[in-house]
Amino acid sequence: MKYRTAQYFNQGTSSTAEAYALPKDLGGISGGNVWVSAPQFEAAGVAPEAVAKLLKWGQAYARMAASLHY
Repeated sequence: MKYRTAQYFNQGTSSTAEAYALPKDLGGISGGNVWVSAPQFEAAGVAPEAVAKLLKWGQAYARMAASLHY
């Protein structure tokens, strides 16, 4: 696995473990409608193919949510 979770997050509740805090400048690109932030991902250098997949997924998610009145 290229990016192992354990490299970025401490497990457990020991006093030496630090809780992850989202950087303040990234606060606008998280949440339920993450695909809306596609331009920010592109500006951050995310591969265009990955952004396109994100947008496609977002459209499918929105259609499904609308059909379920979510």
